[in-house]
Amino acid sequence: MEWARGIVVSGGELWAEVESTNGATGLVALTELYRRGLPTVDKTVRRTVTVNFRDFSPCDARKYTDYFGIQVTDDVVKFEGHQVFEVQHQGKTYLVPALALMRALFRPTPKLLHEMFGPSALERTLWLDYSNGTADIVVDAKWATSSVQETHSSWYGPLRWMASHPTARRMADSVHRHAMAGHLALDLANCNAEVVLAGVQGPNAVMVTEARILSITPSEHPDLPVVGHEHRIAFLDRDWAKGRNLNKRVSTQVPSHVDGTLELTDDEWSAIAPLLAGARKRAYSYELCQRSLFDGVLRKLATGETWRKSTYKVGDWRNAATAHRTWTRRGTFQQALEVLQDMRGFITQVSSGL
Repeated sequence: MEWARGIVVSGGELWAEVESTNGATGLVALTELYRRGLPTVDKTVRRTVTVNFRDFSPCDARKYTDYFGIQVTDDVVKFEGHQVFEVQHQGKTYLVPALALMRALFRPTPKLLHEMFGPSALERTLWLDYSNGTADIVVDAKWATSSVQETHSSWYGPLRWMASHPTARRMADSVHRHAMAGHLALDLANCNAEVVLAGVQGPNAVMVTEARILSITPSEHPDLPVVGHEHRIAFLDRDWAKGRNLNKRVSTQVPSHVDGTLELTDDEWSAIAPLLAGARKRAYSYELCQRSLFDGVLRKLATGETWRKSTYKVGDWRNAATAHRTWTRRGTFQQALEVLQDMRGFITQVSSGL
């Protein structure tokens, strides 16, 4: 259980200061904020709401942290360090941390979120092409590849919105301004939002641990004539989602060892590792141990648990789901599974013969 208390400067760089339930504090790289800095819960309530960002009111963060048993130091600055919003919808109260909203707004989150803490983040991410008389945004970032565009989370429309609407642009710039004051906070844009709020039901409010924006409808006119301006900006590709059950449990027959365990042996990993790597275009090191990731994917598929509720040795459900999707798209996951079936099938036969 973690809570990002705010932003600090160490070694000339910005870091997130994170506190856990045991009172220990530490510094976490901003590149990790897409998956760290908020409490995680096993059972969540999930509701889709339509709200205006102007109805989000900053409140005392202790309303949120006390529920999770995180005893933030009794310091006014620290309580303001991570902004928590309170919003009402249909008679229910939701407490929403700023980091949950940042993860939902700045997509793709693992690539873009940490960039927003730097100065002129939008200008470093995109530029406006006026060659045809009107402004068209060009996303000029290393992560803006075709593989990213194939994912179901739309990011081009949201970036166009933030580039062309004044309060949305100020919202993007506010992340850096607040970070310079040591705060994890943002000034919300003037718009209506269709958003899924997920969290745990407390005695007086839902403590939101995750937010997913489905669409944004600005309450203002764009001040730049950007090509492709839409009245309603989609954050989710609904054509991709149509006909799919996004909460469907994905499972498959996973061969286990004779004692029922699933973890790879050294010999099995030696046979499978080259298959999973495939024909990689660039030889850079992986951030997470691929063997541990594969073990986590095997365990999730064998149990039939959802990605979110399964447990992993490294990373979290996002890392495991992304790895599985990448391996499946390459066609290497099925190859690895067939090799594993052969190796474990042979072991079972030998064991039976003994």
